[in-house]
Amino acid sequence: MLFNQIKSMFQDALFYTASHITPYLIDPDKDFTRRRRLPPEMLISFLVSQGASSTGNELDGFFDFHCDSPSPSALNQQRVSLSHRLWKKSSVSSTHPF
Repeated sequence: MLFNQIKSMFQDALFYTASHITPYLIDPDKDFTRRRRLPPEMLISFLVSQGASSTGNELDGFFDFHCDSPSPSALNQQRVSLSHRLWKKSSVSSTHPF
């Protein structure tokens, strides 16, 4: 039961943050303006769940080895769009309920 509550809280926070991503972007006028293989909610979810394997292996596993999975280069290009404020806010928000 606790796992489902944590998962639900994470997903709610993730979708809220993704729908209000502008304050957490380096360049809000340019970043995430086009539809990409890694929209904000997927990018954040991947980065939070990334393990210790190589980035390519982690991407393959995250996208179930789908042929349209993004490349490690695409991940890095999208990742640099996110400001450090996102990670600071998310760490505070995720520990607040506990």
